[in-house]
Amino acid sequence: MILGFTGTRRGMTPAQLATFRMEYAKRSIGLSRFLHGGAAGADTEAHGVAVSFTRSSDIHIYPSDEERAARWMTSWPQAIVSPPMPPLQRNRIIAQGCDQLIACPAEADEQLRSGTWATVRYARAAGKPITIIIPGGSTKIEDSVI
Repeated sequence: MILGFTGTRRGMTPAQLATFRMEYAKRSIGLSRFLHGGAAGADTEAHGVAVSFTRSSDIHIYPSDEERAARWMTSWPQAIVSPPMPPLQRNRIIAQGCDQLIACPAEADEQLRSGTWATVRYARAAGKPITIIIPGGSTKIEDSVI
């Protein structure tokens, strides 16, 4: 299984991080790859959780050309880093390339001008199951619609 992740650059709340850790642990046994965007904040935190598990799953980072991508080339263990690309292109690749998406947005309600929520919309359009972990730590599950 390939797990995609998207989250806020503000970082996850402690409740989101705890729930993400549990959600990741549930999926880690069958996990073959973990995808994220390499941004500061939630992506960095999610990467730390992924690395903390001893499974031999690959971590693929799709950095935005708006981030300082050079740090991803040398700073992260167990990661394959793609060339930097525009944020919305990167978000689309993560949404289309995963079997399931976990999203940790800054808000409980969907926002139009948010990369995290754009990735959720791309995953919906691709018919992917989505787990949204809202700031309070509870989850909203959206099953595949296709």
